[in-house]
Amino acid sequence: MADELNLKWGLQPDKTHLTLAIFRGGKIMAQIDLPPASVMLAVRGLAQLRTEMIQPEGQSEPEGTSASVLNPLWLIREEKRPEGSELVLQHPGFGVLSFVFPPAEVEKIVEALTAHIDSPAGAPQAKPN
Repeated sequence: MADELNLKWGLQPDKTHLTLAIFRGGKIMAQIDLPPASVMLAVRGLAQLRTEMIQPEGQSEPEGTSASVLNPLWLIREEKRPEGSELVLQHPGFGVLSFVFPPAEVEKIVEALTAHIDSPAGAPQAKPN
């Protein structure tokens, strides 16, 4: 449909900012150049809004593909939380990500990672929670 709005983005050749553009058909309706700090603010804001959206029904496993981050910086927060243990990861694109796992899930994750290390390549792996 020619009246449909499309969002396109790209990294500038000098890699110091990205350009975000809104198109209607083949015509640019709006365009903005964003430095890294503004990109991070937009990512965080969109992520927060996404958590408030209605989740798709029947989704049991993570869908889609994403680029893996090899050996990200991580830590377990020393402060105890009543909900469980907090794992904090540093993602190069999404920034700091924090996850809180109840004790039963911590045990499942430890068991799954231990089994994964000990299993031969190509062996079936445990299903997610």
